[in-house]
Amino acid sequence: MPKITAKGEKFYYFESAGSDYEVGLAKGKVMADDIAGAWEFFLPRMGKEFGTPSEKYEKTYRWLRKNLEQSASWMVEQMEGMAAGSGISIEKIFLINHYGLLWSAGGIDERILDEIACSSVSTITKDAGAVLAQNLEIGADDLYFVEKISSDGAAAILSGGMAGMCFSPCGINSQGLAVGSSNLSAISQKDNRDLNFGAHYHFLPRMVLHECGTTKDAIAYLKSLPATIPPAGGYQLNIIDRTGEMAVVDKTNEFSVVRKCFDDFNFTTNCSLDEELEAWRTGLTKGERDTTKSCYARSDMLKRWWEKQKEEVLLDDIKQLMRRHQMPGALCRHSPHEPNAYTRLSFLFFPNEGRMLITNGHPCCNEYQEFLL
Repeated sequence: MPKITAKGEKFYYFESAGSDYEVGLAKGKVMADDIAGAWEFFLPRMGKEFGTPSEKYEKTYRWLRKNLEQSASWMVEQMEGMAAGSGISIEKIFLINHYGLLWSAGGIDERILDEIACSSVSTITKDAGAVLAQNLEIGADDLYFVEKISSDGAAAILSGGMAGMCFSPCGINSQGLAVGSSNLSAISQKDNRDLNFGAHYHFLPRMVLHECGTTKDAIAYLKSLPATIPPAGGYQLNIIDRTGEMAVVDKTNEFSVVRKCFDDFNFTTNCSLDEELEAWRTGLTKGERDTTKSCYARSDMLKRWWEKQKEEVLLDDIKQLMRRHQMPGALCRHSPHEPNAYTRLSFLFFPNEGRMLITNGHPCCNEYQEFLL
């Protein structure tokens, strides 16, 4: 029976420990129906939108595997275990996990990119200490659950999970590191299909949580990685550890820009505050921006919010911020028109407590469910 849960329901909780292969094997056995459902969900889009028809499956798999072995061989082991446990071919497991790379490489309509508006904030609250909050705009499909993964030799990781996949856009680990993210697509780059080996940007948050225990470690690790792929794909990583040390790393193509928004407050909204990177990313003149984009409205709103609130920020203030509907700059997004244009999941991570709160749907009308490392 499927384990994934529809919006508004109590999350299914999956936990596994052991070698990376054993972690994947357990997930494959327990969630075989969900993995099969994820493949059926993506199958109609695999050729049309992702540019990978059935006759290309084996060749694409071998390229993806060779690439991933260079930056995260442990994730390859998890995928091998998942294939063995579920009875679903390793080729399909790799294609499911890399759907974002294949889709981005095939060329995503810029209007869709503007609708997928993930936002994250991190700060030190007066009553709960270090907090990282994340809203995810990840589609109308129900693929989600909660997972705790404890791989031998690595920190345990608590995060949201997606059926059939070994990664997630955010999470927390047992060393007291929390990571959030927003897509940072280089919309000026057109030649996405000319793929070189590199780091698939969707995997970056999970790779950081698997390898790092502090913000300093995460910065050094991200700088050590090759350019992101596809060429137009990238991520902003919002990083905070249990000591309150924080940073944003904008990583797209060959850029790895490390910065802060304010001394004690960071956010990501799908645009960089680094003018050089933003000019390259958008193809506009340095300092120029398209003010119709929601990324800038959210960024401007968060700057104003911090200037007003910074002396007395409480956890409830952060919750209300993630539920904010007011335009411009809404973080809790609702749209009757675009299936991707709404907040599907909302998180609160507490790195000094090993605690995660998550809503199964909009944070404005769903209660946060609590999970512990």
